[in-house]
Amino acid sequence: GKADLVAVNADSTYVMLSSGTAYGPPTRWSSTPFYGSKATLLGDVNKDASADLVAVNQDSTYVMLSMP
Repeated sequence: GKADLVAVNADSTYVMLSSGTAYGPPTRWSSTPFYGSKATLLGDVNKDASADLVAVNQDSTYVMLSMP
């Protein structure tokens, strides 16, 4: 129920988890950039209690599942 942050650079994707009052350090999520042209979101897509990345583009949506 807390808003986390996603940061993408030229070669990696990072996630900063929220404690509700502060964000933790950036954790490398992927060794490739993963983002959507319309939105890049975090959410539990497969209901395993872990946040997954969602990239929304003009005509497609991609999901990168969290690895346990």
